[in-house]
Amino acid sequence: MQTLLVTIAGPQKSYDLELPGDLPIYDLLPFLIELCFPDGLAQDLSAWSLYLPLSSTILSKAQTLIGSGIVDGAVLQLMDQQALRKVQQPERSFSPRQIAPGPGTGGIGVRWSKEEL
Repeated sequence: MQTLLVTIAGPQKSYDLELPGDLPIYDLLPFLIELCFPDGLAQDLSAWSLYLPLSSTILSKAQTLIGSGIVDGAVLQLMDQQALRKVQQPERSFSPRQIAPGPGTGGIGVRWSKEEL
């Protein structure tokens, strides 16, 4: 059995663990959920997934950690479906209106007004 040294970031605490790399993630989830929720609050296994924030990837529960490309030192987040939906929403980016440089902008192409703030 090949093992991997990974950090599992739960909702309240992180754990550095040595996990079997050749077991399906679905088989690891009960242990990880019990570790992160010792009071038994998270019973529904299907609501939880492992998320790799470095590449914004949700790991398939049918895959193994090794099959998912996870290596020693990886940080994985244990997240429920609601949290996963939030991280998958595209970020709204700010795109300023283009203004041509001219006398009204002081020659720099930027104009400020209190109404736009």
